[in-house]
Amino acid sequence: MSRARPSESGASLVLVLVLVLVFGLLVPVLGQLGSASNVATHVVKGQRFDEQSAASSVQAAIAWARTTDAAGRDNVACPDLTTKFPRDDGYGRTVTVHCRAIPGSGRLQEGPNTPTYALQTTGTGSDEIGIDVTGAGPFSTVGPAWSNSGGQDGDPAIFTSANLDDHADLVGGVGPCSTPSGQVFGAPDLCNSGVAIPDPGGTGDPTGGKWASSVQSIDDVPLRSVPDDPCPTIPASRVYALQPGYYHDGPGLEALTNRNAPNFCGDTVLWLEPGPGNTVGRFYFDLSFFDPSFDATWPMNAGAIVGGAPSGWAPDAATSQVDAVRGLIGGEGSCNKARNGVELVFGDRTRIRLREPAELELCPVARGATEVGQAISIYGRKTGDAPRTTVSTAPSAVASGGWFSWPPGLPAVDPLRIPDCDGAAPCASGSSMAGTLSGRQVAGTITMAVPYQVETGVRLDAFTIAVRHRESEATTGDLAALTLTLGGLPAGYTCDVSAVQPSIGAWRTDNATCTASDAPTNGAPSTDFTATLTATNANRDGALSGVELDSLKADATFTRPALRAQAGCIVVPEGRDGCTPDQSHFLDLSARGKASVSIWGTVYAPRARVYADFQDQSPIRFARGAVVRSFAGVGLPSVPGLAAFSLPNRSSYADRYVSFEAFVDGRSLPTLEARVYFCESLTPDGDRGDRCLQQPPAAPRITTWQVGR
Repeated sequence: MSRARPSESGASLVLVLVLVLVFGLLVPVLGQLGSASNVATHVVKGQRFDEQSAASSVQAAIAWARTTDAAGRDNVACPDLTTKFPRDDGYGRTVTVHCRAIPGSGRLQEGPNTPTYALQTTGTGSDEIGIDVTGAGPFSTVGPAWSNSGGQDGDPAIFTSANLDDHADLVGGVGPCSTPSGQVFGAPDLCNSGVAIPDPGGTGDPTGGKWASSVQSIDDVPLRSVPDDPCPTIPASRVYALQPGYYHDGPGLEALTNRNAPNFCGDTVLWLEPGPGNTVGRFYFDLSFFDPSFDATWPMNAGAIVGGAPSGWAPDAATSQVDAVRGLIGGEGSCNKARNGVELVFGDRTRIRLREPAELELCPVARGATEVGQAISIYGRKTGDAPRTTVSTAPSAVASGGWFSWPPGLPAVDPLRIPDCDGAAPCASGSSMAGTLSGRQVAGTITMAVPYQVETGVRLDAFTIAVRHRESEATTGDLAALTLTLGGLPAGYTCDVSAVQPSIGAWRTDNATCTASDAPTNGAPSTDFTATLTATNANRDGALSGVELDSLKADATFTRPALRAQAGCIVVPEGRDGCTPDQSHFLDLSARGKASVSIWGTVYAPRARVYADFQDQSPIRFARGAVVRSFAGVGLPSVPGLAAFSLPNRSSYADRYVSFEAFVDGRSLPTLEARVYFCESLTPDGDRGDRCLQQPPAAPRITTWQVGR
């Protein structure tokens, strides 16, 4: 019997069902894998677009910062930069780059021989505006500006009726800045900062360092004198030369520069010479030392005043150099900036008032690019020395000596002895002279020859005349009065002789004290000095009383000048202490378009106020910056680029180190962060590593480029 074969149809069906099941499971998975791949590709492309957009934005920000000097400076706001990147599919990007200074980045710093600020004002008094400028403007500086005033009851630190433009350099102050539009153009500002920038020279007069004056003591400036009438000594060149030294002669200086002076010499070039051997010429001016009642103002309204080595003119020329010098000031320059010039130091109330058509140009000490030390043209003293007072006794040898002489410290000497009664021969020591009878009076006179031996610049304060005498009477009461009369006194002096009293029968020495009744002068008697003692009888003529004179001695008290601090109205806020505006400015400059003022060195007078009238486009230039108590300017013309205050090569900043963070579409984390050095060509520091070697100005050097996710 045969067996039937099993059928395979059932197994095939199972296999088919298994395959269907497997493919049913795989197809969705494969579909999901394909979809995921498409999504991943899209994400990668998006991330790449984010990074490219962020990189482009950061590169644009770096390029912007390279040409924007203030970008990335410490304590200066750095704006956000936003860029849009559109796409055809509608998925564009908006990238915002935050700019942030790394601490210490790009800070202002003193150059080796330039100030930090083109204009820095130190005054902090209430109602005192450090920088106060009016006119059409703008008020422009080349270099930073800072004012320590304001902050009290909302008072401004800086006020301008025109806009303030410091060519993208920093401007700021303790109080707010008041401008017509409420903003400062072209500059990052730190107005209303509450930060007072200290005097770079410290609290006193520095004795060393960058800000030290070339005049440290009175011994640095020989005592000089300009005669009240210098006109006869002016040569054919019309150049009157002042050698470096200490000057106190207001009338003499006025004769050379003030056309309203009664002794005006006509238009002249007043030349302040540099020192010998190309050294700086050191000058000190104190026009009120000898005469406290003197206004101490030096008017300049004629001719030209030049300090420094001549350039383009000749002091010893055979013809007038006035027009040549005036043509050079404000143009090519009348003083050689490559050679050492002059430094003018001022003390007490002395001030300059310049009016057209006078012109002024001052060249300072010449400094190399990296040479350390400020180049100062005008220096205002902050402290003073005590004047040295000395008593000197007249020598006994009349013929060879004098009333008193310099230097001080002469030993005590015997007084002048009385000659023989008939004048034929000297008396022996201890001799005396009897008075001569004339009616009711008996009078004796001693004469002392007085050579003029006072050193120029010594102020005579007082002197004492000592007379040794005795009197006689026929009977008690015959002598009614005894008087001492002094002759040959210096101008302006009177003597108190009330101490002279009769001395019957015994020798007595009485002193007459002589002081200046008007203004002190520096002088001694120019003629013989005489003392006449007169006894007057009580009742009748005749030799009922008499006098004898034994000796005469003169002691003088005098003061040698000293360096004095600036004082008076020029160091207080305008209008205070009874000071009028006309008295309140140390430098009062007004050329009215008819003259030029070029001060090539720094003006350092942190106690004093400065005023300038720019009307009619007057070229008044402080070409190496100024540190003053306050500055007021009026008549500012609407002339672009007219910068009254500037620094050579602009200002000095530390290298900028800036962080740039790129945020895409407002995300909380940056897509890209870069840190970049901008190498400043003027940076004098020596710790720069290799990041800025041989780099052009502001060349960027990227130190970090970090991509986020």
